[in-house]
Amino acid sequence: MTDEEELRQLRHMRMQLTKDPEIRKEFQKVLKKAIPEAVTPDLDADEMLNARFLNEKKALEERIAKMEEQQLKAELTGKYNAQKAALSGPPWNFDEEDIAEVEKLIKEKEFPSYDLAAQYYQALNAPSKPSGIGIGGASRSKSMKATRREFNDRFKGVFKRPGQSKWQSTFDDAYAKVRSGEYLKE
Repeated sequence: MTDEEELRQLRHMRMQLTKDPEIRKEFQKVLKKAIPEAVTPDLDADEMLNARFLNEKKALEERIAKMEEQQLKAELTGKYNAQKAALSGPPWNFDEEDIAEVEKLIKEKEFPSYDLAAQYYQALNAPSKPSGIGIGGASRSKSMKATRREFNDRFKGVFKRPGQSKWQSTFDDAYAKVRSGEYLKE
């Protein structure tokens, strides 16, 4: 076989191998594997597009995660501010000092809501009602006992002994699920 015939045969094989797009791609993969510096337009374009796509995808995912975190912070801040603002209006009518004390109770006693902490704070700081016996009376009136019983029933189980509260760990777990997207998969 002469060089010219061999060259013609190789060209014919190359034409057959590059006619079908799927076979052409496989042929270019084999060629690239055998000769790494060979120019393979389809593979090179695919690799370039894939790399570009992956970079853009990563940038978009980071942007989405940042926006979701900002949105979550904004929602939590909005709820926090709304609950805090509600303390200065009816039915509580607390001033800044009282609101600070309610927030202190929430942190120290781990109240689940501003409303519950405000009720507790108001009950602690409400002026005592007269007992009905007079200034030097020795016993409480029935209404005072009923009020105290109602108060105790309302707040029963709210206060935990130190180290036994699971509120903070429950909140942290829920927040981690929301941030990771696991909450949406459930």
